[in-house]
Amino acid sequence: MKRKGFYIKKSEKGIYLNIFKADFIEYINDQPGDWVKFLIHEKQEDAKGFSHDMKLIKQIEKPTNIVE
Repeated sequence: MKRKGFYIKKSEKGIYLNIFKADFIEYINDQPGDWVKFLIHEKQEDAKGFSHDMKLIKQIEKPTNIVE
């Protein structure tokens, strides 16, 4: 996979999250666990006009087969 499949741009109406489905789905499916957590932060400057970036936050997997 060459890309994560998303880009984010700010507009007057809000923030646009653009997703290329095939790449993003592959990226998400490669992550462990049932939940995926992202940190979205504003960029300083970007030549292409992207205003924000999104980083995956690795989460510790908890066992789901424990009976108390």
